Amino acid sequence: MTTFTRSLLALTLCVLGSSLAQAQNAVLQPDGNYKPAPGYIWLSADTTDHRTIWSPGSRHPLYFNTMAAAQEGKWIPAPGYNWVNNIDGDLRVYWAPGKRHSQHPNVFADNRPDMWVPAAGFTWLTNNPADLRVVQVNAPLVPVQQQAPGGFVTDVPPGN
Repeated sequence: MTTFTRSLLALTLCVLGSSLAQAQNAVLQPDGNYKPAPGYIWLSADTTDHRTIWSPGSRHPLYFNTMAAAQEGKWIPAPGYNWVNNIDGDLRVYWAPGKRHSQHPNVFADNRPDMWVPAAGFTWLTNNPADLRVVQVNAPLVPVQQQAPGGFVTDVPPGN
């Protein structure tokens, strides 16, 4: 093998290795394009950059009620769901009526899948089914809250 051939082979392996490293958490599609592996998103909008980062909270494309955990490569059931079993890598889940919502402490899984009910003594803040905020029943009235410039919430006296 000539020095030129060795250099060319080394350069090819270097470029190929770089491409493989970039596509480590990306999946080659039948059309020849890459897409991020489940739980990952592209690091940049550059279509030639196949670097990815873990995206906590993203849904698994095949197990929709399973979400990327904070720890890279780990999965958790979506709110209201439990694992079918404790077998590592089995991402199947089931709806668990009565389970407390992980981000709304006074909201519980209803008997109907993907439906929620407020805890005893609470009611929905709005009629929007996507809004899971609750208020305590017969709680004293509080001042209306208003969004201030810069994203801060400020109390505004009633009537203002």
